[in-house]
Amino acid sequence: MKETLLGYSSFLNESGYSASTINSKVSQIKNVLKKEEKVFIDMTEVYAFINSLMDDHETKKASTFSSSEIIQLIKRLTNKPSDLLKKICLLFGVYGACRISQLDKIYFSDLKFLKDGVEVTVPVCKRKQKVGPKRKPKKRTFFVPSSKDEELSILKILENYYKLLKDGKIIMKGKFWKQIKDEDQQNEKFTNQNYGIHKLEKITKELAQELGKEDWESYTSHGLKRSSITLSIENGLSDRLVQVQGEFSNTSVIKEYYDQSKQTKEIISEKILDLNKINSNEPTKKKEEKDFYFNDSKPSIINYGTINFYNKKEN
Repeated sequence: MKETLLGYSSFLNESGYSASTINSKVSQIKNVLKKEEKVFIDMTEVYAFINSLMDDHETKKASTFSSSEIIQLIKRLTNKPSDLLKKICLLFGVYGACRISQLDKIYFSDLKFLKDGVEVTVPVCKRKQKVGPKRKPKKRTFFVPSSKDEELSILKILENYYKLLKDGKIIMKGKFWKQIKDEDQQNEKFTNQNYGIHKLEKITKELAQELGKEDWESYTSHGLKRSSITLSIENGLSDRLVQVQGEFSNTSVIKEYYDQSKQTKEIISEKILDLNKINSNEPTKKKEEKDFYFNDSKPSIINYGTINFYNKKEN
């Protein structure tokens, strides 16, 4: 039986299945044999083969948007229905560090309008949820600040969205995202149907195409969350707050974001050897540094272009 599972694993690998999928399928067979047939199999060699496939597999990471690109997108997109959805999805995804699956579960009742912005409630990440018929899904909230610039103001963007819904006599109950009739046409208008998760997943790629990105296909549905975490790290948010923001179980996951951050690499290289200072005879002024590992009690301001995050002092 062990040889059969090894052969099956090899067949799945040749058929193009990922190592994680192969592991899942093989484990299912093992569990069924153990439970139903009382057959116990030594899986050491099988799992060793699957682990070797995982070592050879290079995980593809979603590309991210910079702060200037986010501002550029919000200013470039118009107030037609499809563009309004893109702007709201972009701001909610970045400020909330949300997966598309979380954005999809936003309801009209989850928005709380404040004088200086909007507070949004979303369900926590699936892997944080405890399964059970009587368990209510856990939720968390995030804040999207407004801006004096009306083009960047989330309150103005949402006002335009609600106005089009009202003009189209759309019932503003239930899910927040509404379907668009004649999308990409001049006479776009909203309908009472919900905008599905599969269409929301395409928005990140469409935003990358709007910027003229040649690698637009690498901007997957996870790109908004990765953009949020990367921007937070580059602008000085502490590891502990990034952990909370990204719903990470520990801070070790954050290391890969440091590794992939261009700004982080530039700061490190300057610390090692700054050739510009060496070649200059002029006295150098001390450069203001971003402390990537500052104490949590220190207040921070995270600047996304003209939009700021303000983190209050913790007790």
